[in-house]
Amino acid sequence: NIDVGVKMSPRSNLEEDIDDAARRNARGGAAETAAGAILGGLVLGPFGALFGANIGANMGANNAVTRAREEEMARLGVTKDMLETAQECGLALER
Repeated sequence: NIDVGVKMSPRSNLEEDIDDAARRNARGGAAETAAGAILGGLVLGPFGALFGANIGANMGANNAVTRAREEEMARLGVTKDMLETAQECGLALER
């Protein structure tokens, strides 16, 4: 058993690069913010509008990052299965 001293992190550099690009390219959230503000305002008044806008903005931002991540993976020609397989190989090699 030879230990070469290489440590693999649970996340690969490729996966981190995809996530970074997705965060940079994520757009959206304005419609979700408005919808949350309207719904919150109707249900709970002015404070509900603020609370709803915050929730809507968070949901919109998360959706935008998810969409941008999927677009970046498609641009690179990488599938979720490929990332999972690479991660499993890295973990197997680490043992």
